[in-house]
Amino acid sequence: MDDPNGIVLACIDSYPKSKTLLRIAANKAAEKNCSWAVIYIETAAHYKLNQEGREQVLQCLKLAEEMGAKTFHIEGKNVANSIISFATESKKSHSPVKYIVMGKHSKDGLLTRLRCSIIRKVEKNLSHHGIEVQKVPISLKNYIPKWFERLSFKDISIRGIIFAFISVFGAYILSESLQASIPVVEWRINSYNVTAFFLIACVITSLRHGLLPGLLSAILGFTIMNYFYVPPLHRFGFEHFGDGISLSIFLFAAVMLSIMGSYSRASNEALVNKEKRSQLLYQINRIASEAHSKKHALLLIHDELEKVLGMKVAFFMPGNFNQPIINRVFPKDIKLIETDQKLLNNCWDKIKTTGFGADRQFKTKWRFEPMVTAHGEIGVMGIEIPSHIKLDSSFGRLCFTIADQVASITERIDLTYKINQAQITAEKEQLRSMLLSSVSHDLKTPLASIIGALSVYERMDKSKKLTPDIAKELIETALNEAQRLDSFITNILDITRIESGDIEFNLQWECSLTPVEAVRKRLKHRLNNHELIIDVDDSKDIEMDLMLTEQVLQNVLDNAIKYSQKGNEIKIYSQSNKDGYSYIIRDYGIGIPPEKLDAIFDKYERLKHTDTVVAGTGLGLAICKAIMEKQNGDIYARNHPDIGVEFVISFPKTRKNTVLIAA
Repeated sequence: MDDPNGIVLACIDSYPKSKTLLRIAANKAAEKNCSWAVIYIETAAHYKLNQEGREQVLQCLKLAEEMGAKTFHIEGKNVANSIISFATESKKSHSPVKYIVMGKHSKDGLLTRLRCSIIRKVEKNLSHHGIEVQKVPISLKNYIPKWFERLSFKDISIRGIIFAFISVFGAYILSESLQASIPVVEWRINSYNVTAFFLIACVITSLRHGLLPGLLSAILGFTIMNYFYVPPLHRFGFEHFGDGISLSIFLFAAVMLSIMGSYSRASNEALVNKEKRSQLLYQINRIASEAHSKKHALLLIHDELEKVLGMKVAFFMPGNFNQPIINRVFPKDIKLIETDQKLLNNCWDKIKTTGFGADRQFKTKWRFEPMVTAHGEIGVMGIEIPSHIKLDSSFGRLCFTIADQVASITERIDLTYKINQAQITAEKEQLRSMLLSSVSHDLKTPLASIIGALSVYERMDKSKKLTPDIAKELIETALNEAQRLDSFITNILDITRIESGDIEFNLQWECSLTPVEAVRKRLKHRLNNHELIIDVDDSKDIEMDLMLTEQVLQNVLDNAIKYSQKGNEIKIYSQSNKDGYSYIIRDYGIGIPPEKLDAIFDKYERLKHTDTVVAGTGLGLAICKAIMEKQNGDIYARNHPDIGVEFVISFPKTRKNTVLIAA
C-alpha cells in the first residue's frame, strides 16, 4: 500500500465504539487524499479478554478491510511503544504515517489519573516527527458507577416529604399506643426500644422515595426521640451523657439505614431500567422487521422510543446516501433553534456525540448521536431530554447503542430495497427475454404459414393451376393459422390485463352447457381432425363470468387439440357434488410427467420443454389458472389411469337450472 502522501492510521481496541474510529479515519484519509490503515496491538491483556471482546476485535478488523483499509495485527508488550515504533518505522517506507486516530477512554481512579495515558505518550514521542494525533472520546467498556452515584441527591418531591412526616408520625403513634396498652409499668417498653419504630420509618421512607426523604425521616425521628423519650421530657437536650451518646448512635444508624435503603432503591431502579432498555432494543428490531420502507421503519421506531423513553426523539437524514448536508427530519414537525442546529451540524460533520451531556459550551436540552455504519454516515439521532428527567451514567451508552442499531436497520432496509430492485429488474429482463423468444419463434410460425399459404394461392391462381380443392385447403390453412396467431396475441394481452387488475369479473348464473357450445362453435375448424364428445349435465346453473369461462374452456380444449394426434377423440364431461360443479376435458395424448402437473400452469412453462414442434406462448394454462382463482374456482391436471390427460375445471357455486324448472 505505497502512498507518498502518507497514511492515516486508526488504533483500535476491544471496545465496540472502535468502529467510529474507522469511519473518522476513512473520512480523514479522503480529506487528505491518501490511504489509511488500522492497527491492533495484541498485548498480554488481550488473552484476558472474554470471548465477546476478542470477537469485537476480529469484527472491527474485518470491517476495516471491507472499508478499504489495510490492517495490521501486531504483538507487543506495550501499546504505546508498539504504536510509536510502527509510526517511526513507517518513515523509512513509501507509506509514512502522517495522522493517527485514537480512542480516548475516561479515566477511573486516582492511580489511573496520575499515570501517563497512551495518547499522551504517543503524542509526546511523535510530535517532533510531524505526526498529528486526533483523540476521539469514548467511554470505558465495562464502566461500573460508584456507589454514591446511585444515590439521588436531587430526587426529592413534595410527596416524599409528606411521606417522611407521615412515617415518623406513624412510628410515634405506634410506640405511644403500645405503651398505653400495657397496664403494668414494669412491663412497658423503654425509650431505647422505641428507636426501632423510628429506624423502620427511615428504612421504609428511603426505599419508597430515596435518600433525602429518608434523611428527613431520620432527623424527625431524632427530634421526637429527644423531645418525648429522653429526659428532660418535653424539652430538647439531655440530662445524662449516656443519653446523648444513645441519641447520636440512633441518628447515625438512621442516616446509614437511609443511605442503604436509598442505594437499594436506586439499584433496583437501575435493574428495572436495564431490563426496559433491553426490551426496547428488542422491540426496535421487531418493529423494524415489520416495516416496508426506511421512512416507515423510522416512524415506527420513533413512536416506540418516545413511548418508552418518555422523551422527544427525531432522526435527521441527508437527501441522498452520500450527500454532505442533512436536510430531512423524521418527524417533520421538529424545529431546532440556532444553537441546537449548530450542535446537529457538528455531530454530522465530525461524527461525534454532541449536545446534552457531551458539550458544555452550549446550553441545550438536545443530545445528538451520529448514526454510522461501515459504508458511511446514515444520519443523526436527536433526543430532547426534559429538565425534570434524571439520567444515570448508562444513558449515554444506551443512546449510542440505539443510534448504532437504527443505523444498521436503515442500512439493511436500503440494501434490501436495492437487492429487491435488482431482482425485479432481473426478473423483468428474464420475462422480456422469454416473451421475445416466444414472439420471435411461436408467433412467427403461424404468420409464416399464413404468408406461405396465401403466396402459393396467388402463384397457382396466376398460372391457372388452382383447383377448388387446393384453394379450399390453402384458405383453411391460412384461416387456422390466423386463428392460432390471434389466440397467441389474445393470451399475451389477457395475462397482462388479469395481473394488472384491469379485467372486471361479472359473475352471473349461467347454464352449464352454454360456454361449452360456444367454444365448440368457435373451434369448429380446429376440430376437423378430431372427434369432440360432449357429455355435460345441462340441468345445472353455475355462477361464472361467461366470457372468461369460455376463454378457459377454449384454452384447455386448444391445448388438448395441439397435443392429440389426428383422429383421436377429445371428451368433455361434467361432475357435480356438494362441493360444486366441474368440467373435465380429457385427451388421449401422451400425458404429462407427474412432476410437471403443477408446473404447467406457470407462465412460459412450455419454453422449458425441448418440444419446438407445437407452437405456443406458454400462457394459455397460466391464464386459465388466474381466471379460475378470480372466480373462486380451481383448475388442475391429472393423468388418466389408461391414457391421456384430464383437466378438471371446478366452480364452487351451482344450482338447478331455473329454465328447465320453469319449463
